[in-house]
Amino acid sequence: MTPISSIDSSKTKTTHEVLRQIPYSIFAIGIGSDEAVKSALIASWVMQCSFDPPRVAVAIRKDSNSHQLMTEEHCFTVNLLSSKQTDLARILVKPHDRDEDKMQHVPHEIGSSGAPVITGALAHLDCKLVETVDAGDHSLFIGEVIDSCQNATGTPLSCKQIGWTYAG
Repeated sequence: MTPISSIDSSKTKTTHEVLRQIPYSIFAIGIGSDEAVKSALIASWVMQCSFDPPRVAVAIRKDSNSHQLMTEEHCFTVNLLSSKQTDLARILVKPHDRDEDKMQHVPHEIGSSGAPVITGALAHLDCKLVETVDAGDHSLFIGEVIDSCQNATGTPLSCKQIGWTYAG
C-alpha cells in the first residue's frame, strides 16, 4: 500500500475528502490512575477490537501530552458523549499542556481502574491498557474492558454534528 504522503497531490486531496466522510462519534477518554493527575481528551478514532476478552482500541497522536499520560498510567475510560454534550467536548478538546486543570470544570467520578468517568456520558468502558501498537503518527492503545456502564440512551455526539473533522 502506498503511503498518502507519496501519492500525487490530486489523489491526496481525494483521499483526504474520502477519509473525512467516514462517520465518527466523539468520545471523552479519561486518563489517570488513583495516584496520578486526572485528565481527559477528545478522541474520534475508537473501536472495539476483540469480543473475548472485550477490548477497545483508541488512537492518540504521538506528539500529544495525552499520549505521554496514557503510556504512564496504563488505564483509561472511554466515555460515549451525548449529542447534548457539545460544550463539554469543547472543554476537553483543549490540549492538557494548555489547560492542566480542565478536569476541575468537568463533572466526573473515579472508575474501577482509577481513571475518570465523565458524569452524564451515555455510557462508559473502564479499561486496563494491555498493548500499544505503533500506527504512524498515532499509537493505538488497546485496553481490556474491566468495567462498563450504560447510563442513558440517546444520540451520540458526532464529528459531523459538531462540525469537526479529524481525518485526512
